[in-house]
Amino acid sequence: MIEAFLRQAVKEEVQAALGEFVKAMGQASAPKPVPTIERRFISTKEAADIAAVNEKTIRVWLSAGKLKRYQAGRELRVERPDLERFMVSGNIDLKREGLVERRRECVSA
Repeated sequence: MIEAFLRQAVKEEVQAALGEFVKAMGQASAPKPVPTIERRFISTKEAADIAAVNEKTIRVWLSAGKLKRYQAGRELRVERPDLERFMVSGNIDLKREGLVERRRECVSA
């Protein structure tokens, strides 16, 4: 019986404290959202993940000039907007590139 009384008393005190806290937070100025910075250049691995292809395919496209390549030291980079334009334009011959099966796996997963 005492335990039930203590539980109820603690519950009421916690609810009151929580209510005061929420009220105080509501009066405080809301924090400004932190702007997100989307990286413009991505690695070939990240590009492959985005395009749902193998990293070697990205490298072939870079070598063929289908995508513009950027190099940071020894690392190859792809400009993300360029990759997105390439994907949207439909310049990918899925059968010739051997990607039809890969895309089906990604879609069905």
